[in-house]
Amino acid sequence: MKVLVVGCGAVGGYFGGRMAANGVDVTFLVRAARQQQLKQHGLQIQSPRGDVHIPVTSCTIDQPLPAADVVLLCCKAYDLAACLEVLAKSLPEHCLVLPLLNGLAHYAQLQSALPQAHLLAGYCNISAVLGERGEICHLNQIHELTLGHYQGTSENTSDLLKHDTQYQQLLSTLQQGGFVVRDSSNIVQELWEKFVFINTLAGATCLLQGDIGQINQTAQGQQVVQRLLAECQSVAAACGFAVSRRADKLAKDAFLNPQSRFSASMYKDMQAKRQIEADALFGEMLRQANAQDLDVPLLTAAYSRAAVYLQQANHAC
Repeated sequence: MKVLVVGCGAVGGYFGGRMAANGVDVTFLVRAARQQQLKQHGLQIQSPRGDVHIPVTSCTIDQPLPAADVVLLCCKAYDLAACLEVLAKSLPEHCLVLPLLNGLAHYAQLQSALPQAHLLAGYCNISAVLGERGEICHLNQIHELTLGHYQGTSENTSDLLKHDTQYQQLLSTLQQGGFVVRDSSNIVQELWEKFVFINTLAGATCLLQGDIGQINQTAQGQQVVQRLLAECQSVAAACGFAVSRRADKLAKDAFLNPQSRFSASMYKDMQAKRQIEADALFGEMLRQANAQDLDVPLLTAAYSRAAVYLQQANHAC
């Protein structure tokens, strides 16, 4: 399959780069500056799973897009509208679209902007950052991608069978990358569990301006994290997606460890004075909470902290 990866940051660059290094036909849709970086230095991955340094094919939004059987959407939420404008003009009918964005609201945007495509759902588990020279730094052993058929689509049986064949081809293509690929039969439930997890992690680390270990070593830090997790879980439950016991245990194991150096990518972005995805995470969770008439004071505080940060960043410009 021909794969178009939208974005070549820590997520798109890692998963797309792993596939390209193993012979998959991959093109990256990137900004002009990133394209120049890739042309000069190639795509570089530094990882406990093995380093990669290869030349890759790329294009920008002002260039014709290559033919693609599947699009991996790995851009940031604040870049999505511009990317969809380009994809809507040239995406072939029945192309598979697999978003790996944070949040949930983008699924409605995708259905509206790309009605000709077959929308999948997915998320990834990876801790990776983009280095100063554009290299992708994978920080641990975990590199997992989970996907499934998006349940919001309405298609007849013949279309579903056709897309299931494409879907199986996609699974095989992804597996060529050497990372863990999970085929989920309950992807929307898992998306909500990831949404709860990442909102809690980002909320705690951005609000309290420290990693999980630093927070847990303070007198009230662990209590704040527990209450924030409970708020996010209450929103999921009210929306019909109560987290499983397994997801609850994984979250508590991750968030209540005083020796952990774990932190959210949003917190790292704030430290580096970069743009953040506050609305896609805190904003969307708050909208869901308000729709269910739930009181979520810590999540509200985290969103307010992010809003102040963005206001300060705009004033600095």
